[in-house]
Parts: sequence; C-alpha cells; structure tokens
Amino acid sequence: MAEPLVGGVGGRKGTPLPPEEKPDANEHNTMLWEKLVFIVTALCVSVVGELYYGLSVPFLPAEAAERGVNPDLVGVMISAYALGMLAVLGFAANLLRVFSPFQLLNMSILVQACSALSQGAIQPLRGWSFFALVTVSRMILGAACGISETVRVAVVLRLVSKEHVSTVMALTMGVRSVSTLASPAVGGALYTVGGYTFPYLLGGCVFIALYFAQLMLMRVMSRLPSSVPQSSSIFTILKVPMVWCMVTVIIVWGFSSYLFEPLYQRVLGTDPYSLNVAEVGLYGSILPASLSITFFTVGTFLNKIIGELAQQAMGMAVSVVGFITLYFCDSTGTFATGMAIIGVGIGLTGPTNPAFVLRILEIDAGLTKREVGGALGAVLFAILMLGALLGPLLGSGLFALLGFNTLSLSVGIAFGVVYIPCFILLLRYDSTPAGGIVGECIRGTYKSQ
Repeated sequence: MAEPLVGGVGGRKGTPLPPEEKPDANEHNTMLWEKLVFIVTALCVSVVGELYYGLSVPFLPAEAAERGVNPDLVGVMISAYALGMLAVLGFAANLLRVFSPFQLLNMSILVQACSALSQGAIQPLRGWSFFALVTVSRMILGAACGISETVRVAVVLRLVSKEHVSTVMALTMGVRSVSTLASPAVGGALYTVGGYTFPYLLGGCVFIALYFAQLMLMRVMSRLPSSVPQSSSIFTILKVPMVWCMVTVIIVWGFSSYLFEPLYQRVLGTDPYSLNVAEVGLYGSILPASLSITFFTVGTFLNKIIGELAQQAMGMAVSVVGFITLYFCDSTGTFATGMAIIGVGIGLTGPTNPAFVLRILEIDAGLTKREVGGALGAVLFAILMLGALLGPLLGSGLFALLGFNTLSLSVGIAFGVVYIPCFILLLRYDSTPAGGIVGECIRGTYKSQ
C-alpha cells in the first residue's frame, strides 16, 4: 500500500504522514478505554471552566453598580473572557506540538484556579480598581479555557472518524453546555448563600481538587497521550476563501449564545419584572437548557437524515424566530419562550460547523482531518469567541440605545440577512445527494442522465 501523503493547500503533495499505530487484539480494548478516559478528562476540564465562566452573570451587574462602575462597562467585564481566549488561541495549537495534552490541561487548571481565587479576594475594591481586576481575572480565565478547549477539540478530531464528527461534537458540546445551563442558577444560589466571595472561593477549590485528581490519573494510566504533530497552522486554514463563509456563520452563532449575558439582570431585575438574583439566574438558564436538550437529541442525528447544510439553515431560521418573539416580550412567559427558541436554533447549528469546515478544507485545499489537528480546534473557538466578545459588548451598548425589544428584533433581522448569501455559497459543500446536484449546477458541471 502506498504511503499516505499530506495534502497541502490546493491538494499539493507534501511530507509523508507518520504511520498509524496498529494495536494487536490484546491491546485494542485497553487503548479504547484509555482514549475514552482522556476524552472524558478533557471534557471535565472544559465543563468546569464553562461553569465558572457563568457563575457571576446573575450578580455581577448589581455588584458593579453598587461599587460605582458604569452599567455599560459590565459588558466589557463579561467579554474579557472571550478576549483572553482569543489572545491565546493564536498559538494554542502550537503548544500541542511541544507539550502533551495532559500537561496542557494541568497548566490550564492551575491558571483557572488562580483566576477564581483572585476574583474572590477583591471584594473590598470599588470603582475602577474593581473593574480592572475583574476584567483581568476574566481574561486570564479565558486564556486558560482557550488552551483546554483547543486540546479537547483536537483530540476529538484526531480520534473520531470523519463521518461521525458532527455526532460526537454534538455530544461533547451538549455535555459542555450542561455547565452553561447550570452556571447562572448555581451562581445565583451561591451568591444568595454566601455573598460575592463565596462562588469564587468554591470555584478555586474545585479547580485545585480537579488538578490533583488529574495528577493521580496520569499515574495510573499505562499509556499517556503524547504531543500532537500536525502539518498545518491556523493561517493555512484561514487562507482558504470559503472558510470565511463559515467564519460568518460561527460568529453569528457565538453572538447569539452570549448576547444576553450582561442583560439578564438589567431586564429582569427591573420593572415590570423585578426578579431577585436567584430568579434571574434561573431565567438565564433557559437558553442554555434548550440548547443542551437540542444538542443531545436532534443535534446528534438530524444531520444524517437531512444533511449538515439543511440542519444549519433550520437552526438559523429557528434562531431568527426566537429573536422576533422577544420583540413582543411583555411578560416572563414570552421572555422564556423566546430564549428557549433561540437555544433550539443554536443547538441545531453548532454541531454542523466542524464537519462543514472539514469538508471545505478537504474539497478546496486537499487538507485532511488528521493534518489540521489542533489548528482547526483553535480556529473554531477563536471565531466562536469573537462572537462571544462582540455579543456582550454590542448588547450592552445597543440595549441602552434601542431597548430590549427593538434590540431583539434588529438582531433577528440582521442575522437572517447575513445568513442567506452564506447558505447559497455553502450549497456546493452539502453532503446530501440533493446538495451535491445543486453544487454541481453552481459549478456548471452537472449532466442529467
């Protein structure tokens, strides 16, 4: 059998890939178990980091206002997480060439523990000092999470066959989104019990416990994952023109997911709703709850029936309906309904993104799943975090200018207008037979039988 070759941009042949390990029958079950253990370990780090990210959403706006911070700056504090992740994702994939995945996860956990404990220690601060230290702490948290997310996605892409990428990504994203679901409610409850400091100190203790648990796991595993070689960089991926079409889709997806983070308390904590912090946290969990349920159910199998593009388009359409529903929001029931619909839309769209980018890279650049490695994970999360950065920042500013209802309608209309040309351009990459025919028609190569 000919030695497999690395395909560069434009399908050029490159250096030979290292041969795959061929375990004998006695080792096969052990290898599967150890790979599963590693995926679960990486996912646990991601889940805890995401849980800690959202703990402060229900109470940070009120705490900042009490300490003399301008309410419009709350979006900056929340967006600092995404900014920190963006800063590190540019080189996180390269770290996988030097350090083993376990080493990177350990570093990530320690940094996140420091971030949590530092935020818990700044309770006496007020004004600009409070704003600056919260912002820096959340940037550090985002940087650490950027490393752990790159590791998680890179390992999943390396271990999972191409046809199962959407399904496995839906499952892992669903597990991760459970912490997104729980974090506002948990944060509101912990704040009610112990005040501002308690959620952060508890989070720091959880990270430290996870660090020592992982050290023990490294001791008992017979085969530890090594550094992940790859032949492409994030710039190689971004040089492919049609990848930028997916960049637009993923930014919209991230924007939808994080837009309301600084607004829950400002909308629900005032007239006519006047909910307390714990109740705001519960309502803040509605969007991630519907997102999680969709990930675990429809998101894992629908693409196999109708194809990734149809599922993606359906998700975008559902999200637009959710935003329009919020335009008519005049009660907590309408608010909950709109948030749930948006969550379903995000849950449908998200799992299709990695598979679509992989197909574009394979068709247009000759790049394989194995070659892109951690670079694709870094690109996907960098784009998602760009949406997460813009969401809270623009949400805070536009809320003050337009109000909640008009803001929701404007975002829904804008998303629909932006996605329609993306949908048309992505038709040629659809994996379904109908999509293949449409793609050939666009290229002018289709011949009827």
